[in-house]
Amino acid sequence: MELSRRLLIPTQATLIGIRAAYLQLKRLADLEEKPAIGVVIMNTEDPAWARRCFDKLAAAAQRFLGLTITSYGYLPDLSHPESLNPQSIHNKQGLSHEMTQIADMILFDLEQYQRKIDNHTELMTEK
Repeated sequence: MELSRRLLIPTQATLIGIRAAYLQLKRLADLEEKPAIGVVIMNTEDPAWARRCFDKLAAAAQRFLGLTITSYGYLPDLSHPESLNPQSIHNKQGLSHEMTQIADMILFDLEQYQRKIDNHTELMTEK
């Protein structure tokens, strides 16, 4: 099995999430050819908390595994409707225009995916 040269690990902004990400990093540290590893912290509205979670994970990865990881920022909790509005995220966090466009594309894909699930569910209940 060929491993990609780059890997993005999404992790929850909780102690359990950070531990799970560390265990994934531990398995990756054993590989002969290590990919470039990025981490995105998920489900938090607080950028300072996301940064703290990442910093703790990065410090442990460097100290105990010899791995350097890259932060890819954080994603807010998508279960809150106000989080789904890229403009409100832009206003709160001062995101660049490019980041707002990326958020728009991700949210569009999320909406399309949810519609497919809804349509599939409707078809299954009709049968």
